[in-house]
Amino acid sequence: MNKTLLIIICDFLLISILALVEFKPTVEVDAVDEEALRDQAAEEMLELLQLSLEHESAQRQEVESSLDDTREQLTKTNENLQETSETLEEVNTALKEKEQETTALSTELAQTRGSLELTLEEKANLAKSLQEKEARSRQLQEELQAQQALALEKNQALETAKSKLTELEGQQRQLSTQLQIRETEKEMLEQNLIAAQAEVERARIEAERAQKQTENLAVGVSELAASSSALQEEFRQAQPLSLNAIFKKFEDNRVFLRFQWEERAFLGSSTRQVALQSILVQTPQGTHALFATVNTPFAGGRQGISTEAILSIGNRSFAIRQLGFLEADQGIAAVRVPDSITDSAGLAIFSLSTDPFRFSEAVLVSDDQELYGEIPVRVPPGESGTLEVESKLFNRLFGEFTPNPGDYVFSMTGELIGVMVGNNRARLLQDPEFTNFINLQAPQN
Repeated sequence: MNKTLLIIICDFLLISILALVEFKPTVEVDAVDEEALRDQAAEEMLELLQLSLEHESAQRQEVESSLDDTREQLTKTNENLQETSETLEEVNTALKEKEQETTALSTELAQTRGSLELTLEEKANLAKSLQEKEARSRQLQEELQAQQALALEKNQALETAKSKLTELEGQQRQLSTQLQIRETEKEMLEQNLIAAQAEVERARIEAERAQKQTENLAVGVSELAASSSALQEEFRQAQPLSLNAIFKKFEDNRVFLRFQWEERAFLGSSTRQVALQSILVQTPQGTHALFATVNTPFAGGRQGISTEAILSIGNRSFAIRQLGFLEADQGIAAVRVPDSITDSAGLAIFSLSTDPFRFSEAVLVSDDQELYGEIPVRVPPGESGTLEVESKLFNRLFGEFTPNPGDYVFSMTGELIGVMVGNNRARLLQDPEFTNFINLQAPQN
């Protein structure tokens, strides 16, 4: 057979074999272009045929020289060619089948790609699920270790409980023995109890008799004590104090009031000030510092003047924001003093006399001078709520010291009777009630 023809046949068979081979992609396979593959095979075939023709022309002369031999071989070649033609037809048929298979393979490859993408997503989900399962596994392992530790502790506690149970059983046996002893003792005690109850009943009857006697005695003692206290109080109130004792109490417990206001006149205005002595008095409305309004900006019932007021108790001073007037006499005013201030001040608070007519004399203390004395007093006929001071006799006894409005009148036992509102009249303060409250201006710093 001719070598050139044999090479052509071999090349053609090799291409056919390569076309029949099925390559399965591992991860990703590109789509097979069947038409391009056929065109490429035809071009390669043409190139091979062209090369073969060129080579055949070169050897034509050699072929002509060996024509005789070639004729014989030609006959055989024709036969082989016919066989090759048949084989080529079979190859073409197989190629068409491979083309169909390639088309199916392309479809399958597209499906495989979709499946592959789906598989990658499933793989990611699977990896995430695997991580969650691993975390859950670690958590379960930790819980298992904790449960094991807890079980170990419970086992130890169980062993301890068993030992305690054994110990309690022994104690129970001892208690059972002691209980039998106690029951025997109980029977003996019950017998003794019956006898003791009879003794207690007898003692109770005697105690009730003694209790009745004690109650009767206590009632008598209480009545005697109450009578004794009343007698002591009545005796104390009946005993007059010395003038010095009354004035000393006033001097040690007095407070000071200072008022400042603007006095208007025809040619202008001037600032005026006044300072008064006062005492703390207990009234039904609380603790008050009493004073007469004479020589103050409130004299004669004036209340519309802008006034600053300060209350001095010891070394402490307080701004007065409000004051009220005696309902029965506007010539007497009072400043309410809180209990917190009086408690911290430590001053004695004067009480009001409940019987201002017990004595025919009273003690008069000046509100602006260190003067005091004993004066006769009497009830003025046809007047209520006042007390008359006999100023003439007082002048004869004490010289220049005469009663003035604002002076304080005390009973001979030290209680406050009233405040002077005239030269010979004192306003009684038995149940004082303060009304017509006014607000004062805050002091300027």
